[in-house]
Amino acid sequence: MTYAEIEARIVADLNRTDLTASVQGWVNEAYQELINRRVWTWMGATTEANTVVDGYRYELPSDFSDSTTMVLSDGLISDQMPYITVEAYDKRYPAVATDVGGRPQVYTIRHGINPAGTHYDEINVYPKADATTYTFRLFYTVLVTNLSGALVPVIPTPFHQVLVFAGLETGFARLREYDAAAYWMKKKELTYKAMEEYDTKFPSNPIMRPFTTTQTLPGDYWNRYTVRSV
Repeated sequence: MTYAEIEARIVADLNRTDLTASVQGWVNEAYQELINRRVWTWMGATTEANTVVDGYRYELPSDFSDSTTMVLSDGLISDQMPYITVEAYDKRYPAVATDVGGRPQVYTIRHGINPAGTHYDEINVYPKADATTYTFRLFYTVLVTNLSGALVPVIPTPFHQVLVFAGLETGFARLREYDAAAYWMKKKELTYKAMEEYDTKFPSNPIMRPFTTTQTLPGDYWNRYTVRSV
């Protein structure tokens, strides 16, 4: 069910086309509340890539939100890599680009704005890789953006209607039709409970996402304010 279909259902059941502009806010508020209720397995994704020689920067998928675990494998041994903060990384390894390479031992996740003004998320490892035989596998939580138009909720398809129920609850409450609001709230909560039970009994496998490698441009690393301040 797309957002447009959810909106149309809510407007039709409210029988108030003049409230169409408000529906998107109601739906997205309920959507974000739902996402934050628990750690849903269907919010999980994984991304994998081989290292490149002298590579220490690896760009993350555009839907990256938060990391849970990163594993490094050389084909024989797989180890969970320790995470350190960006501040600790920059202070400990200011010369990562010129230090001797090896098997990456630690990683951090860096968020920033590149010279073109575009936001980026990337993993930085230390030491830089000395071979292409290592494989990163990162498990992470996907970023959820507000719904509009033809966008489809990330929640499992059988439960898309929960956003309709939530929108109707809010809409009838705004119209001071409290009995109707209470009715749709009950349907929303019952659907929430069904979703939690479903997610517990049938956990989703992480979705595979692309993972690309990038190299630091000359001078780029040293121009970062976090490095200059060390």
